[in-house]
Amino acid sequence: MTKNNNLSIIIYIVLIALISGGVIAGGIYYLTKNNELKLQINQREMELTQMKQKVALLPILREQSKTGIDEIKRLHRFAPSREEQAAFVLELERIARNCQVEIILCKMDDKVKKFKNMPSYNVYQWAVELSGDYSGIKKFLESILESKRFMMVSSLNINASEPDSESRKVYELNTVLILDLIAPVEAGKVNS
Repeated sequence: MTKNNNLSIIIYIVLIALISGGVIAGGIYYLTKNNELKLQINQREMELTQMKQKVALLPILREQSKTGIDEIKRLHRFAPSREEQAAFVLELERIARNCQVEIILCKMDDKVKKFKNMPSYNVYQWAVELSGDYSGIKKFLESILESKRFMMVSSLNINASEPDSESRKVYELNTVLILDLIAPVEAGKVNS
């Protein structure tokens, strides 16, 4: 019986060792999975917190968006349309041709200004550079002042260069001027 007894004890020890090993392996597996799940839960909680913060900002962003859209609509309403700007440039070119001067540069300033103490009028400033003789520049400035459009010369700078040939006895004038094109705010259009 001792041999049987010893064999039983050995089988018993082996079974306990196998069961203990299985329990330990299961415990390690459980702990590993538990840590992975805790990490995933923490990540999801952080994502949820970030999402809550974004959702909390949503009304503010919507309000800012509405304000931005309203500002864009306001600026669009008051700014001359592309067609009106093109018509103004064409009118300047026509005046320049009639006065025998050459337009070197014609560019609108992006900033809209108010007309003096009259908030119902906007001022669109145009930088214009011309080249021509004295009589042509003079005629151009007079034509601007007589134009159908409400515009004024707000800045004028004239530089002369000597004639390039003996046949010409007139100085060539390089003229830089700022034209204020004035338009009513209500219409948002530049009268042509």
